[in-house]
Amino acid sequence: MYVLRDLFPVNYFKSIWTPSKIWGNRHELKWWQMLIVVLFLNGLMTIPVTINYANMTNFPVTDYYPQSMHLVDQNVAENLAQLRYANGEMLVDSPQTIESDQGLVAIGASDDDVAKILASGETALVFQENQYMLVEPGAPTATVLYTKDFDLSGLDATGIQASLSQEWLDQNRVLVVLIFSTVISAILLAMSLFLVGVAALMFYMTKGSPLTSIETFKESVNLILNAMTLPTVIAMVYGLYQFDVAMMATVQTAGLVSMLLLVMWKTRFRDGRLDEYRLLEA
Repeated sequence: MYVLRDLFPVNYFKSIWTPSKIWGNRHELKWWQMLIVVLFLNGLMTIPVTINYANMTNFPVTDYYPQSMHLVDQNVAENLAQLRYANGEMLVDSPQTIESDQGLVAIGASDDDVAKILASGETALVFQENQYMLVEPGAPTATVLYTKDFDLSGLDATGIQASLSQEWLDQNRVLVVLIFSTVISAILLAMSLFLVGVAALMFYMTKGSPLTSIETFKESVNLILNAMTLPTVIAMVYGLYQFDVAMMATVQTAGLVSMLLLVMWKTRFRDGRLDEYRLLEA
């Protein structure tokens, strides 16, 4: 049992359950172990983010290609709705181009037509037999392959925009999950490091005073990580139930404050106080 008590991460997980253990085991972790704990806690916060974007059913492509997507007006919708669709292909008997002041929509465009449109630098929405393209100045050209159930027949302009967005998401889901998970995870990590650093620094500034038994910055960081674990788990569970990054961060922070208040109530941040409780428990 003594050997197990000194092992990582067993020593860490034994230090997070009660205020007395959170305080009394603040010397257990080494710096590299605390770094792993920080990454572990950040991973817990990232789980709801990844699951949310992996299960996303729609994506606002109009926010990223507003000019191209808004070329789908009622006239374009009527032309697209009358075409035949089969096995992920748009069957066009007579290619056509619909031009407006905002750009052009090419239906049934050949590869040569696509090359000319790209060379012109004009805003365009291009439909080919097995894919569509969003062409917009200042943005990378998006090429999206049709899925097997792709069908625009009978849809109005809003419905077509939604269908095109769904096609984009189906093809780029992995990329969306990777980008958003990475970005939000980095933000959460920065917030966690700031929170841990500030809270630990506040405790360390009491060094040498009769208020606490804190002696080093290292044990202050260890204390905060111990106290932060259960609130992080609660924040993760909340995020799985109701995805909201801001609320998850709020739950984590409020939970940390609550745990530290419990530690203060139990130990008064003094080792002598903790020794008294241990004697009483014995």
